[in-house]
Amino acid sequence: MRVLIITSSTGGGHDMRARSFKLWAEKLTDWDLQIHQALESAHPLNAFGVGLYNWIQRHQPRLHHIYFKYLELANMHRKANRMFGANRFRKLVRDYRPDRIVSTHGHLNHGYFDLAREELGDHARCVTICTEFNGGYGFSKHWVNPNADLFIGSTHEAVDAAIELGMPAEKTFCGGFLLRPVFHQSPLSDADIKRFLKTELELDPNAFTILLATGAVGANNHFKLLHSLRKRGKPIQVVALCGKNETTREKLRSWNESAGTIKVKPLAYWEDMSSLLQSVSAVVTRPGAGTLSECILSNVPIIFNAIGGIMPQESLNVRYGELHGISRLMRKPRDLGMILDDWERDPKQVATLRENLKCCEPEKHPQEIINRVNEA
Repeated sequence: MRVLIITSSTGGGHDMRARSFKLWAEKLTDWDLQIHQALESAHPLNAFGVGLYNWIQRHQPRLHHIYFKYLELANMHRKANRMFGANRFRKLVRDYRPDRIVSTHGHLNHGYFDLAREELGDHARCVTICTEFNGGYGFSKHWVNPNADLFIGSTHEAVDAAIELGMPAEKTFCGGFLLRPVFHQSPLSDADIKRFLKTELELDPNAFTILLATGAVGANNHFKLLHSLRKRGKPIQVVALCGKNETTREKLRSWNESAGTIKVKPLAYWEDMSSLLQSVSAVVTRPGAGTLSECILSNVPIIFNAIGGIMPQESLNVRYGELHGISRLMRKPRDLGMILDDWERDPKQVATLRENLKCCEPEKHPQEIINRVNEA
């Protein structure tokens, strides 16, 4: 069976799901799979829009409310005959002749499905894998196409949102989290965690350690947060992810020399995120669906970074975290120290967060997602 996975690099979660789906399908089946960056490869204007989306996410997250509302009304990718680069996608479909088209992006579930069906008829079975955690404001109407063959949601809340927007209930499936296979392995033991911190990160295995995450597009507030922690004046270990930004990594190395009671471990891209997340005491991250999924499976308390505002899509994850009691929210750098002081005064709060995270682990395994796509 040939499977065409369509995605786009707005943020990092959509590509993460596309790659994870491909990894699981390769592990479990003999399918032929191809990932296609549908928006940016179609037309320069689409590529500009993707770049603008990521620039706003890095620099002015609150402006995304304007961008989100515009895209909800513009319906740019809803009609096949109005889409930029439609002929390129037609040719891809004609040449590859996929049996399944799997979308992991909110704007690829209408026009692109129609184009595939125009070329292949009923041979093309169209599946949406939705990355969102919750419904309400921030859940794009474009996720839902009642004519699609299957809608797979990460959570029951996302599936309910899709049904409310018109997706037939019999075409929906709550499949849980679609992450790389390493996140679905047995958890590390306490001894493994201590060994990882000491050997891999050269840190004190008994100290409270926070991870400052960075998104796929490089959004972070590392230096603001570190300055705030230095003013707090209490010892703490910090792992700072830098991604591909070598400049940030070098600045953090220099900053570390005058950090006082704070020990900072700057890291470039880190392959074994599962072990890293399981080994730290808490994660500071933008409220992305991908990182939220990883933190839940890693059972690590979450501090959502809302500095600069919260994007509409991120607000879904913040509401989910509040609803299930698995996260705290900081809007200013000084809030981080206040949260840590709160936990220091009442350590039971951290234990409660971990218990609640355990309750949010999905019932389904990614293998069931692969099975449902096969049956679509």
